Amino acid sequence: MNLLKTILELFVISVIPISIGMIINAKKHQLALKLRAPVKILSTVFLFLIIVALVIKNVDILLNNLTTVAPAALLLVVFAFIGGYLVSKLFATTAAQMRSITFEVGIQNGTLALLITATILGIPEMTLAAIFYSLIMFAIGFVVIYIFKVRSPELAMDTGN
Repeated sequence: MNLLKTILELFVISVIPISIGMIINAKKHQLALKLRAPVKILSTVFLFLIIVALVIKNVDILLNNLTTVAPAALLLVVFAFIGGYLVSKLFATTAAQMRSITFEVGIQNGTLALLITATILGIPEMTLAAIFYSLIMFAIGFVVIYIFKVRSPELAMDTGN
């Protein structure tokens, strides 16, 4: 694995888009607010399409490992969301911070793991855990959104409406 190439790829995939978003938010805050909803939707759709493509490409490997990898991935996702929520209860001061911490801890590494294993390393067997994690992450993420919205209105997600 070429370390410099890997660092550059990770930089281009993560640091540059985040920096662009922060600059737009600082210089053109109203534009950033207008772009918030479409960017959230597009990024979610893009990630979902990547996961679907990887599932289609690796369907045999996924099916052969469903009973061994999926339960471990499920536990990891559930504990990540619970851990994020518990940490947020200790350190967050607002409902928005609690949501953010809960989701960041619950979702944080699925996309990065897919990027590294599928493109940089190119080893399908290593992509397996990341695919299961990402699929389960979406399902659990929607459950958490439901809980925040219906069960805990004070933690409801801001839909921009």
